[in-house]
Amino acid sequence: MVIITILVLFSLIGALQTLPLTHGVTDDILERLNWAWLALSCVAMSMAFICMAARWRALMPETVHPPLHELTGLICAGLLLNYAAPGPVGELGAAWFAHKRYPITLEASLASGICARLLGLMTTAILGVIIWLAFDLPIAESHQGLIQSSAILIGCGGLLIGVLAAFPKQWQRFLLETLRFIPHQGLKIRLERAINRVTDAVSQVINQHPMRYVRAVLWSTGAHSSVILGIVLAAVALNAPFSLAGLAFTYTMTTAAAVLLFAFPGSYLGWDALFLGLLITTAGMGTAEATAIALIVRLQQIVYMGLGGFSLRWLIKGIEKQPKSPEMG
Repeated sequence: MVIITILVLFSLIGALQTLPLTHGVTDDILERLNWAWLALSCVAMSMAFICMAARWRALMPETVHPPLHELTGLICAGLLLNYAAPGPVGELGAAWFAHKRYPITLEASLASGICARLLGLMTTAILGVIIWLAFDLPIAESHQGLIQSSAILIGCGGLLIGVLAAFPKQWQRFLLETLRFIPHQGLKIRLERAINRVTDAVSQVINQHPMRYVRAVLWSTGAHSSVILGIVLAAVALNAPFSLAGLAFTYTMTTAAAVLLFAFPGSYLGWDALFLGLLITTAGMGTAEATAIALIVRLQQIVYMGLGGFSLRWLIKGIEKQPKSPEMG
């Protein structure tokens, strides 16, 4: 999947350079690209993964305090796994590796990761609504209604995620109800046990000291801010005109809406398309500059996926050297 993505991106870049209508535009963008600002953009994007790791660690049991650089490697490995298969494969894989490397049960590892992800989605949805209400975005009149409806819908979705995260038993009842459609009795029993264990673990995460949630929210805000800063620096590197509030709104809305896409193969392509569309409609950017920004952000993600590949190799080799972690249940 990663190789296919790289080939598609470079094929697109090559096609843009050969088309008569875009050849001059592409050359102009490459000529005014400031590599120093682009390097700073990559540094800012990297800081987001460190903040995500700190957010995850903030929600783990107090007896578990993994090194931040190792958790960052786990986050990158999870990113790679999410590209390899649809659904929350990355979160499951990262939780399993954390369970194997550190003295934490699989349920607690998965529960803290789930809560961290839900907090991230809730935070970005709320940030997007705040930006929509507080700033005058450069949106054409023809797009005002659609963007406003999307902002309201995503804001309500963020609040719903917060409510469901605070009351995991509601999820438990819903998931257990869906098991009725599974004909295999043995599989049904195993899934029921897993759901009950994870729900209990999530409840334990929620019942921790409130300051741990405050720290997690602050780290989540830091992660989103780092990505926004990285996008802004990429725009500066291109010397492209943009609205700062529009760029922040674009990122927050795209990220919050990504929860609707994660279950489908190639969901990142949907993220890219939405990101590109919002850059043009809400950030005041031209099509060429917006396309270049979307390509830069995707290429940066591929770099972090490469780091995730190295992390996976290191994790697999290191599992047998670690003390045996607690068993499930």
